[in-house]
Amino acid sequence: MSEGSQEADIVLMLEGTYPYVLGGVSSWVDQIVKGLPEFKFGLFFIGSKREQAQKPLYTLPSNIVSVTHVFLHDRFQDAELVPAATPSALRKRLYDHLSAFYLGESRPERLQAFWKWVQDLKEAGDSFTFGNLLRDPEAWEIMREVYGRFCPDESFIDFFGRAVSFTCHYGRSGSRISKCPRPNFITAFPRATPGLRGRWARSFMRFRT
Repeated sequence: MSEGSQEADIVLMLEGTYPYVLGGVSSWVDQIVKGLPEFKFGLFFIGSKREQAQKPLYTLPSNIVSVTHVFLHDRFQDAELVPAATPSALRKRLYDHLSAFYLGESRPERLQAFWKWVQDLKEAGDSFTFGNLLRDPEAWEIMREVYGRFCPDESFIDFFGRAVSFTCHYGRSGSRISKCPRPNFITAFPRATPGLRGRWARSFMRFRT
């Protein structure tokens, strides 16, 4: 088992549960994985902080071929906060797809835009950082449009704080997803009382072809 290196048939998106927390959702996932030995599984673990996932509490079966982690409240490295020089054509595509993800008229349209954005992030590598999302004028214009369409009666200062938080979570998670081998199927197992990460994970339950 390794960090996101081998191709899986199925990737499970897990919100703070298996294999690091004992409980109902974790036990269910463990039974599913062990009950389907003919499939190769990858785990995409979404956690709060790195120290909460130090040691698996379940013995991982051999058909789990990769584990990818994203810790939403880890501090960004200094280099991640500095905007990178993104090639102009790729930069335009990144922001077109990010805009479509936030502003698309239908759920399928938004899902399609998200996965295109993930592929863009994979192509960009180190030439696009979280610093770009904080400082590029295209990101600011998307934020303004989202505010005007969905939250015109809200305090912009409050909206801005939430928007930066969402962008942080989407950016960090999207970047990690872009490093995962492409599976045939991806689904999510949020906790019984889902928070932001659970809603995020559920929103991307879909077949990938």
